[in-house]
Amino acid sequence: MKLTLLTALLLAPLVAFAQAEPEVAKRAPESASAAGSTKQRTPPFKLEALVDFPDDALLAGTTITPRHVDSMMRCLKELRVQRVSWAYYGDGHGGMICPTEFAADYQGGWKHYDATRRSLGNPLKVAVEAGHRHGLEVYAYFKPYETGAGLLFPEGSPEAKTMGLLPHVGGRLGWLDPFVKNHPELRIKRRTDDLPAGIDQAVVTSIRLIKKDDSPTRITKEHLQLWTSETNWQYQQAKVDFTFADTVEKAPREVCDNRGNVLTRAGQPVRVLTLSGLNLTSRQVLITTDFADD
Repeated sequence: MKLTLLTALLLAPLVAFAQAEPEVAKRAPESASAAGSTKQRTPPFKLEALVDFPDDALLAGTTITPRHVDSMMRCLKELRVQRVSWAYYGDGHGGMICPTEFAADYQGGWKHYDATRRSLGNPLKVAVEAGHRHGLEVYAYFKPYETGAGLLFPEGSPEAKTMGLLPHVGGRLGWLDPFVKNHPELRIKRRTDDLPAGIDQAVVTSIRLIKKDDSPTRITKEHLQLWTSETNWQYQQAKVDFTFADTVEKAPREVCDNRGNVLTRAGQPVRVLTLSGLNLTSRQVLITTDFADD
C-alpha cells in the first residue's frame, strides 16, 4: 500500500534518533543540602505519527480497508513509533458528507474517500482497535475549522446546485460534518454591524493594485482585463474604459502573509496601480492579465 511505504520513508530517518538514549545534563550539587535532592531527568522520548486520514483516503487511489489500517499500524510499530494521533472527521455519526461525484479538482479521489468511509464504517474506531492490537497509543485530535472545510463550489455553478450543502460567501460548501449540516444556526458568522450601510449595493468606481514593494512592474493598462458576474460563475469580460495610473506611495500599514511574516512595513514605499473612472455594479469583479507565464 502506498500509504505504508510513504510512512516508512518519512519515519525511517527518525528511528535512529529514537533509539538513542537522551542525555541527561548532570550538575554538581552546590551545597551539602542539595546532595539529597531528586535529580531532574528528561522525559522519555516518544516517536509519534500523525494521520490526517481524509488526505490518505483521497489520494490512495483505492478503497482503504481495515486490513490496510492494521498493516499501517504494524509498520509504525516496527519503526518504533509509540503514539499515533488520528484526525477526527465525523467518525461515529456517518462521517463527513462529501461530493462523491466531483473529480475535477487536484485530488479527484472523492469516490475513493466515500468507498473507504463505507468500508471502515468508523475510521477512528478501526484505527484505535488496530493500534491497540500492536501496542500503540492512539489519540484522536479535532480541528473545528474542518467541520466545514473550504471546499467551495462557485455560486451559480452546476456543482453548487447538485452538491452544495450550505451557503458561503461566493458559493456553497461541499464537504461538511453532518452536525454542521443539520445545525447551520451554530456556524460562526461574520460581523456586519461595522460595515457601511448599503455596502452590498455599492458601485465600484476605482480599483487599487498594491505591490509589496516599489520595484518596477511590467503590467500596464494594455495587459489588464476586467470581468464581472452576478453570481460567481461564467464571468463576462467588461468592455469598459478606465484611467490607469502607476505611482509609488507609502504603505499605510504593515502587511503580513498568512504565517505572520512581514511582507510590507508601515511607511515603506510600495508601487500602486490605480484603475479609476469605473462604474461596475455587478456583485463579483475579477481582474486578469494576458501574460502567458506566471
